Amino acid sequence: MPSNSTSSSLSSRIRLCHCREKLVKVTSWTAQNPGRRFYGCVNYWVDPSAEVIALSPTTLMATNRFSGNGCNYFEWADDVICECGKEVIYEQMEKIAILYVELAKSKSRKKAVSMKAEKLKMKLNVVSVCLALSWVIIGLYILMIVAIVVFSNKGALVLLEDAAASVAALGDAAAPIAVTTEDAAGAAAAIEPP
Repeated sequence: MPSNSTSSSLSSRIRLCHCREKLVKVTSWTAQNPGRRFYGCVNYWVDPSAEVIALSPTTLMATNRFSGNGCNYFEWADDVICECGKEVIYEQMEKIAILYVELAKSKSRKKAVSMKAEKLKMKLNVVSVCLALSWVIIGLYILMIVAIVVFSNKGALVLLEDAAASVAALGDAAAPIAVTTEDAAGAAAAIEPP
């Protein structure tokens, strides 16, 4: 006996359609029953749990689509919504629709800003590389100038040393010779014809 009561209470909790499938709870977004939930056959919808987006009270976009299959089982889960409740739902749907539009615009702006930031990062990387290369080139120029100055100074020093040595050698050869008067007279006599 306890097994019968358990199976009967279990079967009363699980609701089945005429196809003997478990019922699904879906929300209606029609003008007459906005936001009112009902039970239906699982085979009637492609995706009964899909999100429904309210674009405006008169324009709804449901992502779930009817397949047209199944037994067309239908039973309201909620009571009838009063007119005041429908107005509140419509107002909320309008607010939701505005928020969806603002969210889409915000995502678009965010994407544009993100793309611009990426482009700026790439430009910054290029500028950084160019700056680093310019510093390397400036450093090489400075090294070349220093090398030229050092080598030209060494060359100048060598030239100066060579010149000084030549002058010294010439100075030794051109040093004044002490000439005595006798030598001068002998030299003069040697030059005069007989």
